[in-house]
Amino acid sequence: SRFCRMVRRLCIGIVVLQVVGIVLVSGTFTYTKDDEFDQGRKYNVDHYVKNQLQLPEGPTPTRYVWASVSTKNTIVKVNIDTGAVEGEYWSAPRGGVNTATDPSRTTVDANGNVWTANRKGTPSVVKIGLLENGQCEDRNGNGVIDTSHGLGDVKPWSGSDDPEAIISTATDECITHYVTVSTPGTRHIAVDRDNNIWVSGRPSGAENRNFDVINGDTGKIIRTYTDTNHWGGYGGLITRDYVIWSAKPLMRWDTVNQNLGDAQHISGDSYGLCWNRLTGDVWNTQGSGGVSRRFAANGTLIGTYSHGNARAQGCGVDFNGHIWVAHSLVSNSVGHLDGSGNLIGVVTVNQGEGATDAGPTGVAIDANNKVWVTNYRSGTMTRIDPKLRDGKGDVDLHTEYLGGSLYNYSDMTGSAGTAPPAYGTWIVAYDSRKKGTEWRSVSWSEELNGGKLQVFVSSRESESD
Repeated sequence: SRFCRMVRRLCIGIVVLQVVGIVLVSGTFTYTKDDEFDQGRKYNVDHYVKNQLQLPEGPTPTRYVWASVSTKNTIVKVNIDTGAVEGEYWSAPRGGVNTATDPSRTTVDANGNVWTANRKGTPSVVKIGLLENGQCEDRNGNGVIDTSHGLGDVKPWSGSDDPEAIISTATDECITHYVTVSTPGTRHIAVDRDNNIWVSGRPSGAENRNFDVINGDTGKIIRTYTDTNHWGGYGGLITRDYVIWSAKPLMRWDTVNQNLGDAQHISGDSYGLCWNRLTGDVWNTQGSGGVSRRFAANGTLIGTYSHGNARAQGCGVDFNGHIWVAHSLVSNSVGHLDGSGNLIGVVTVNQGEGATDAGPTGVAIDANNKVWVTNYRSGTMTRIDPKLRDGKGDVDLHTEYLGGSLYNYSDMTGSAGTAPPAYGTWIVAYDSRKKGTEWRSVSWSEELNGGKLQVFVSSRESESD
């Protein structure tokens, strides 16, 4: 065999991979240096210390951005480097009340999996695993993961709403959990530092806005907090200290020290929420009025700041502590503020002669510190490079048309996460450049530090086999 493909999966703890050696009859090849490890594909691992691979000690955004194509009832997975769609998935089983599920808010967990809330149909959330990090399941036992690999490649999913049985009917083996929850109009979805998922909603009627807590690994609801005040539920976040901020009307709930009924109610219009991990401040956009509010971690209002447009929806905070505000589905721009609230500039999303309003609803920050924008009207995603235009930022990529309208304004990349990943993967293919190569051994050195290292090796005559 000509090609030797190795997969190393690092699990839990700070696992360190230092030397990898491939021994052939004709010689030996060793991976020991950063540039050699860079020949493979890394997911949630990197050479944070020179000449070794290891899991990070803090939250790490994935190499993908996940977005809901709301009117199409699907979720897409987009490569942050190329803008290519590398997967598309139903947000719920098809048929009955789930003919239109209208997915919207997303959250990306510590391992790169996405959880998405369905606003219509059965109150529910779905988990889609990150294939590249070994987060999918070979349910049919055929030795491969059957999953989507591009736009329009949506695998069938039928069945009832029994969450115990429903996953078995999902043809796509990266759809790993489907959970029915207690609040209709499911919108709020956020992941905590234990990798558990907090879910609520904003019903059209008088139903309670409960918060369900879902175990991120098993998909089981481990606790339900019953609402009494009808606050929040429209969308929000949870900080590293387990404090939930949730919109419409805005509430701040210290889940460790307060009952849900005792949460802090903050008056005024509220829409998007984003958290500055450098300062602990929370930013809240307003649907109209042209300003965003900045709160201290304890809920004290610090100030209000113009973001460059009368309207706003989602917001995000980049690695430098700068705030990016989507100017809503009736506009065509994104505002850029520094961490103190000074307006740095406004980025036009759709550009050029005859360009129509894109309708930006949400923003998220990727692993390269670039800003991704979901566009409701144009049905596309746009990437902004903050370094362009002398630091004001400008568009450097548009995706293709994604087949419907995108209504997102929560975390789509994992940049709002509060915990380091528990799993990481390094994949490398070594080409011997000789047919009929006889392989002798593959070896490595490691420091487990309470973790686990799994190694998978295969050989074949060509990369396409």
